[in-house]
Amino acid sequence: MYALKDALTESRTHLIKRIWQLPYGERSGAEGLKEKLRIAAAAITEMLTNHASEWLEATLAGKLSYGEFMQLPLTRINEYRHQIARFSKDIDVDQSSVHGNRTGISQMEIKKIDDALGSLLVLLKVKQ
Repeated sequence: MYALKDALTESRTHLIKRIWQLPYGERSGAEGLKEKLRIAAAAITEMLTNHASEWLEATLAGKLSYGEFMQLPLTRINEYRHQIARFSKDIDVDQSSVHGNRTGISQMEIKKIDDALGSLLVLLKVKQ
């Protein structure tokens, strides 16, 4: 989970650096993605730092319980981490190329990672 949180944070940092390069009409999707990355990282941080009373409060509020947290499928968590890390790497590669073949983040890439984050937030019982 720590690695997933780090991948989310790194991806958001790279995305923030790249948003200005997108055509104006495509920025709203990237802004929404940036917010989902923040929400997911914050939710995981909360889960990783919760104490017993905070887990009880979270459970009563309809959030993930400690038992559910312990039963999260590690293979899916790792799949999310790899997908997000790959997106982050793609953004970083684009950033480092001066005038390479790529002109920026594609809407398809944004949609794909946005869908993955939506699925992750559902798994983590995070309201969007």
